[in-house]
Amino acid sequence: MGNYEKAIEAYDFSIVLVDDFEHAYFNKANALSNNNQYEEAIENYEHYIEFEKENDDAFCYMGECYLNLDKYDDALKFYRKSNSSE
Repeated sequence: MGNYEKAIEAYDFSIVLVDDFEHAYFNKANALSNNNQYEEAIENYEHYIEFEKENDDAFCYMGECYLNLDKYDDALKFYRKSNSSE
């Protein structure tokens, strides 16, 4: 629906209730990224990766965030990491 601010608020609330609910961090990161809040999105993907150490989707999405921040070396690093399991 495109209401990313409300989604971020809802994920924040769920994280307060259950601080180890890893999918809330992942989904919050997605909402932040869709809202062009790339640095905050990266922080949440990193927190998610603490729970799910080898999630290719998270690494790829982190690469996309870095790409949008014009941090091309970091973007390439995470794109490669997302493809490392092949």
